Amino acid sequence: MVKISASLDHLFTERPLLERFVAANVAGFEMVEMRSPYDAAAQDMAYQLVMRDLAWAALEAPPPNYTGGEPGWAASPAQKERFTRDLRRALRFADVLKSRFVTIAAGPDAGAQSHDCFVENLILATTSAPKRRFLIAPDDPDLEGAFLTSHAQAAEILTQVGADNLFLCADLAQATQECGGQDAVLERFGAHMGCLRLSTRPDKQAHDALLDRLDKDGFSGYVSAAYRPQGPTEDSLEWFTPPPPSAPKAAKKASKASPRKPRAKKKQDI
Repeated sequence: MVKISASLDHLFTERPLLERFVAANVAGFEMVEMRSPYDAAAQDMAYQLVMRDLAWAALEAPPPNYTGGEPGWAASPAQKERFTRDLRRALRFADVLKSRFVTIAAGPDAGAQSHDCFVENLILATTSAPKRRFLIAPDDPDLEGAFLTSHAQAAEILTQVGADNLFLCADLAQATQECGGQDAVLERFGAHMGCLRLSTRPDKQAHDALLDRLDKDGFSGYVSAAYRPQGPTEDSLEWFTPPPPSAPKAAKKASKASPRKPRAKKKQDI
């Protein structure tokens, strides 16, 4: 069953950050994520993940160099040394949150050398942390000055890097415009995908059909709910069917344990 993550940058933002973990859990999500969680204490968020039985899906690297700053300069040759240094910081943060993925943000287009710089930084990331799974995600094509602006461009880069731990984070709406339909998106990019982002509020029937298709295709990534509700988040979740509740961890352990035999009474116990 495909897991769905609640983007805490978009959903439940009517609440303070740490309360969003509670709301996501109550709504039935199994995973949460944020693009840039670096302004909060990692240990506080890790505690909420444990208490709410949530997993962290993804965070973006490299982190911003100041509070509220924009991350992303992996395609900037002048920032290569800084990328290497700040990638280590992002990976430490990801370790605390046990993040499933780390997204490498390309950032602005710095000219003719940006492509080679981005490829080299992706090779650096994937080889220096071979057990970590990474994503690349195209920016909005209307974002002025961005380097990575299409899924086709991203797929070409994935092929060039050739790393088993590097995947595509596809934006469903943007990729559908590029390909002409959802089925075409999955056929063209499905083999590359580690994440499918929902940047517009889904229609339930279409969403259920999408999940069925992903299950049928053996999709091993996750779906990110990253749209902005018009009102309270809970009022926008009619498309979302929470997974069936699983047995509590303590109960699972108890069910696996063999029953203990009654202790034979000793004479002094009688």
